[in-house]
Amino acid sequence: MSTVNSLFRTGVLLLLAPLALAAGRDFDPEQLALTYHKLAGKAFDFDRYAAASRVVSQASGFDRPDVLKQEIARERAVFDAASDQIVFKTDIQNSISDYDHDRGEFSVAIFEPGSYMPVRFNGQEYRVVFANAAQARAIRMPKEEAREFDRRIMRDGSRSVLTPVKFRIVGDGDPAGAVSGQYVVRAELISTQVLDGDGSVLATPDLTAAPAAAPTAFNPLAVDAGGLRVGVSADETEAAITRLYRKPTRTPRGPRSDSDPRFAGSIELDLMDCIYVPASHDREPVPGDVCLRAFYDKDGIVRQVRIQSVLPRFDYEQARSAAIARFGPATAVRGGSTPQLSWGTSDAALGPGLTLRIDPYGNSLSLGSSDVRAGSLDLTLTDTAWAAATAATPAN
Repeated sequence: MSTVNSLFRTGVLLLLAPLALAAGRDFDPEQLALTYHKLAGKAFDFDRYAAASRVVSQASGFDRPDVLKQEIARERAVFDAASDQIVFKTDIQNSISDYDHDRGEFSVAIFEPGSYMPVRFNGQEYRVVFANAAQARAIRMPKEEAREFDRRIMRDGSRSVLTPVKFRIVGDGDPAGAVSGQYVVRAELISTQVLDGDGSVLATPDLTAAPAAAPTAFNPLAVDAGGLRVGVSADETEAAITRLYRKPTRTPRGPRSDSDPRFAGSIELDLMDCIYVPASHDREPVPGDVCLRAFYDKDGIVRQVRIQSVLPRFDYEQARSAAIARFGPATAVRGGSTPQLSWGTSDAALGPGLTLRIDPYGNSLSLGSSDVRAGSLDLTLTDTAWAAATAATPAN
């Protein structure tokens, strides 16, 4: 069984809805959004936002050009002043789970993996994810104490609580890979409490004992994709493919190749085994199929490996969790019908150090209307250090 197949197992999908935001009077969605855009390095259309603002739309036709300039200057001043030292403060309408008798704890919903704090600004939703949420998630107590605690939070017939938070923005994306979207704000909790309906404190998590750890640098040379590595010889890779899967085909680069010009050839297991084309292919992909291509450079060293493994339909959440456990916090997450997680720095042509496309229902396996009865995991591992060193002088 391949490393890809053995890594992921089916399970129960955990669906976690976002929590409603109850912003305090001093909470400024504009400042949050512009701080995020600056720290994440994401472009922001100041002209368009200013033109749609109330102060500009209410200005007279004569004064509007000057008001527009003033509004753009104001926005840019907010953007320029943004930093990871700005502290945001707000309250979150939240809930507490039932008591977990095995763990001896309650859980605070907003701090569970997959939950986020939504902030609306300029017609967009910014999803705030707390990188150190695990340190605030659990409220631990003995069972006898928990019984009284449970009665207290159920006085009004619900498990609703209020969670004041102080936090700062530290970057882009959910380090756990559970929240995707166009604007995922990575934040770090500075302090938080859990309050009941009367405003009494139920819990004050200790965040100082385990602050959010800085993401470790991802090293593509230290991991494998389906048992295959980059930075090793093409001969070694071909032998590994034969041992793990079956005999591959090795092809030198041809004059009409559309692969990156730095590659001198490839080693391949038929990619069409993992694609179903109605009326032109006599079989659809089935669990156990593996397709791959390993590219090597002019020195015969493999620099990129892509492997797609067809599996029985599985659970996205379990695959995501297993990937994070194995490769560490994701650098970026992209949603859609085939969610994608990536790790490490990225080459302009070859992409990130590692990309994982999770396709529980086989959307990527069919080039037609066929209901393919399988899922797939598609990993691409790239030697990005080599890519950076050779970007300016690609092979002919």
